Amino acid sequence: MRFLRNLLALSCCLGLGVWACEGDYEGASPNDCTDQADNDGDGLWDCNDTGCMDSPACTGDDDDSAGDDDDDTTHDPNDLDGDGYSVPDDCDDGNPWVHPDADESCNGIDDNCNSQIDEGMPDTDKDAYDICNDCDDTNSDIFPHAPEACDGVDSDCDGLVQGDELDYDEDGYVQCEEWVGDKEGVLGGNDCDPSSPEVYPGADESCDDNVDTDCDGDTLDDCPDTDGNGVPDEAQVDFDNDGYTRFDDCDDENPSAHPGATELCNGEDDDCDGFILSDELDADGDGSFACEDCDDEDEDVHPGAIESDCSDGMDYNCDGSGGSQDVDEDGVAACEGDCDDGDPANAPDQEEICDEQDNNCDGQIDEDLEDCP
Repeated sequence: MRFLRNLLALSCCLGLGVWACEGDYEGASPNDCTDQADNDGDGLWDCNDTGCMDSPACTGDDDDSAGDDDDDTTHDPNDLDGDGYSVPDDCDDGNPWVHPDADESCNGIDDNCNSQIDEGMPDTDKDAYDICNDCDDTNSDIFPHAPEACDGVDSDCDGLVQGDELDYDEDGYVQCEEWVGDKEGVLGGNDCDPSSPEVYPGADESCDDNVDTDCDGDTLDDCPDTDGNGVPDEAQVDFDNDGYTRFDDCDDENPSAHPGATELCNGEDDDCDGFILSDELDADGDGSFACEDCDDEDEDVHPGAIESDCSDGMDYNCDGSGGSQDVDEDGVAACEGDCDDGDPANAPDQEEICDEQDNNCDGQIDEDLEDCP
């Protein structure tokens, strides 16, 4: 027998044949010559295969510790993955890790071919979710769809920590109510303004900003009440005397601005609702709001513009007339140089008089008049 084995080995070395060995190594690949699988489909697991430059040597020994001689042993051609099981017993004959005697693992497949997936996995924390489905199988309060606690931890296993459990402003407090976590730097919950590091439970209250700094629901607690009417002094200040205190008035230096005021064409929030009306915007940037500009998409058109073109009929100054119309009937139209086409006393070549107006439209007022103050 030893002689026959040596003879076959010699023929292999002389290129007279292909040597094959069994081996039990799992994980065959069609292009791999070193995996002890039948890659060339000759019914034998390959070694010393002259068709593979990197094929392993046949030693005649039990290299794979399988209890038998590796060399020149055939295997079942129906067992494609070489795991010792063929179809139909092997439910995935292309994967050597899947067969009836395989150990089940958390991988989403039926490893042991019993038509179940990831079964029998341990549930360490006894919360009815095994290690395959529990994002923390050491904590019985953490499992899919669990109630979120105020602790900065993903309790329901959705991959997210709730926003009210995070200390965005790094003031030591989170927004959720009863903090039960142990995250470093977090002291507690009930932060009434998670965007301001100056606002948190226990912070010093300020009497001049109407902000609930200490998150107790009162903006001016512990502030002076000189007249004893139950309202702190700072809450009674009304600088512009419009009937609204500084804390209720969005502009307490402007009596025209207060809650309920009429909106004016001024680009300001007169009624203190937090908005400026769209017709109080200046879309063309000519300095006039849409509510007074007859064409807020043309920067050459706005109240006070010079009517410079008498031929196009455009109403550049938004006075309701355009082109060569002479509104004040002084013989000169605005487009012809009348600097005030609403007053016949003002036009080019008019005599300058002491009236604080540019009567002759030369850009000067009361010039060369000695008697004017």
